[in-house]
Amino acid sequence: MQWEDYFWPGTKVLANKLDIHEAAELTRVEHSLARGRAIELGNGAVDIPSTFDSDHVRRLHHWLFQDVYSWAGQFREVEMSKWSRFAAPDEIDAWMQRGREVVAAVDWARTDDDEFAEKAAQAYSYWNFAHPFRDGNGRATRELMTALAEKAGRGLDYGAISREVFVQRAAFSCPAQDEREPQHHWMVPVFAQIARPAGDVSITTELRAIRRSEGYDLGL
Repeated sequence: MQWEDYFWPGTKVLANKLDIHEAAELTRVEHSLARGRAIELGNGAVDIPSTFDSDHVRRLHHWLFQDVYSWAGQFREVEMSKWSRFAAPDEIDAWMQRGREVVAAVDWARTDDDEFAEKAAQAYSYWNFAHPFRDGNGRATRELMTALAEKAGRGLDYGAISREVFVQRAAFSCPAQDEREPQHHWMVPVFAQIARPAGDVSITTELRAIRRSEGYDLGL
């Protein structure tokens, strides 16, 4: 696909299954549908193995956006940048694998708060730089991070941080043109701030599901 292939012809509105041609309306409906799908994930309506690799994030993205985009769950085929540059399309799998290697090297159930924040930030920074999809990367990646936090007996309260701070630090974590590694230290305070003992987040199954989708309001 080329960049323009993702849009309705002659517009900057992403082509979608709902035949919505107005950008604000698409954003509203897409967020509502994806949030509902996230709540289903939290309620255990779908079993997606937590392998923390390309297959894992593809399945998450497809589940979240299956109602909206025909390319849900498919890695992008175009170069992309937003508040930073992201990995080239042919490098996405490699960056996803780097994050998986971080996950595999840690005994998450035994992490203290400092180690959790450090290692979660490192894995996130690899996956964020991969930015594997044309849209919906932040939401799919947050589902990966939710699964990671659960391995460590924790929940993530995205309502504990402002959108501006999250976006700024995520942008700073991406490697510059002359850097070979993400600067994950920018995200360490973020995960230290939003991590909670699982019991503080999951008062009920329904509340846990809603809280896991709160990050959608960050609008990434």
